[in-house]
Amino acid sequence: MPVAELGLLPRDVREREPRQALLGGGTDGLATGRRVQPAAGRLLAPGGTLLIEAGHGQCAALAELAEAAGFADAAVHRDEDGEARAVVARWETERAGFEPANEETPRYAISSRAP
Repeated sequence: MPVAELGLLPRDVREREPRQALLGGGTDGLATGRRVQPAAGRLLAPGGTLLIEAGHGQCAALAELAEAAGFADAAVHRDEDGEARAVVARWETERAGFEPANEETPRYAISSRAP
């Protein structure tokens, strides 16, 4: 989230969320996404899934950043109240300009199943 909006959060969120999660977004709130997405592409196995929780109004920009970082099928997911809250994207190494990591790089495939 943008640093300037920190004061708009409920007190319990400001007190319990990790400071880096709240303050790492820079002035536009997207700095963490800009760092995490390229790094995730180096760690995920082909077909691996990236899930990024987003602040208010950030999902569209995070989805664009995901596709620019080499992810495919970026989709915005909404919470029970209909608010855009997360971006999910799939890593595919076959895209032009994106090289897979070397054999020494650990790869992780993360998945979750809804109950």
